[in-house]
Order: sequence, then C-alpha cells, then structure tokens
Amino acid sequence: MTVETQLDAKRLQELEKKYDTSLNLRDHGPVLGPILYWGSIAFAAYHLWTAGFGTPVDHVHMGLHLAGLFVLVVTGFPLVRTAASQAYGPRSALKPGNVPLYDWALITLGVAASLFLWVSWRGFPLIDVPAQTLRQGNPTGIDVFFGTILIIPGPFCRWR
Repeated sequence: MTVETQLDAKRLQELEKKYDTSLNLRDHGPVLGPILYWGSIAFAAYHLWTAGFGTPVDHVHMGLHLAGLFVLVVTGFPLVRTAASQAYGPRSALKPGNVPLYDWALITLGVAASLFLWVSWRGFPLIDVPAQTLRQGNPTGIDVFFGTILIIPGPFCRWR
C-alpha cells in the first residue's frame, strides 16, 4: 500500500458518514455524550427487565417508551440536517450539549405528551381533566393538544 492509499481514522469516518446515512448522527461532546450513552443503557435495561418480568400497565409502559425515544432520537438526529448541525461546535447557551434550543423544546413537548396519559390517567384536577374512563371517545382540549404533538413531528423526520 502506498502512502496515498492509506486512510487514517478521520478520513475513514468521513467516508462512512458520506456513504452510510445511518451514521449521520449529531456529535454531542464530552458532557451530553456520556449522559446519553448511560441513558440508553438504562433504557435498554428497562426493556430487558420488562421483557423478562412483565410490563407495567400499558399507559405507563408506552409513555416511558415514547419519552425515551423522543430524547434519544431528537438528540441524535437534528431537525435541520446540515454538516454544521451535526459537527461539534464550541459551547453555547443556544446549543447546550450541541443540541439547539428548538430541538430541546421539541424533546420537552414530546416527553410531556408521552407521559401525559400516565399522569392524567386518574384525572388531573389542576387543569380540569377528568379520569381517563370518563373521557373515552370525548377528548378534552389538552388531549387533542398532546395528541397533535405526538403526530406532527412524523412528517418532519427525514430518515435517509
């Protein structure tokens, strides 16, 4: 092999990102990266535990599952996918953990919508939401709001 044909690790990563679109993840940096790594380990451990010992009540399990997916997917795949949005940049108050604030807002809304059914299952008197058994087929305004939040991001997710 000549010197020109040898590839270093950085060049190999660039080639992989160019031709393997599943590797088009955002770089998280030294703080958020380990948090997401250990969070994904805990997420997998939760699913292994529930597979072996039974799932909790379905509205709890689905809420936890969707909340974890919102965090992992939106932090990994930028809403606006450019080379600059995926590269790790200097620390900024507008991009904590190299994730822009609009992505953090989407994560917060998604987690809130995912966990809303669990929180409001027996009713939520603070915002006048009756128990779930009393509103089957007759959603409240907040049910429609959170349901819309769970549906709308779908078309914006550009899986390549």
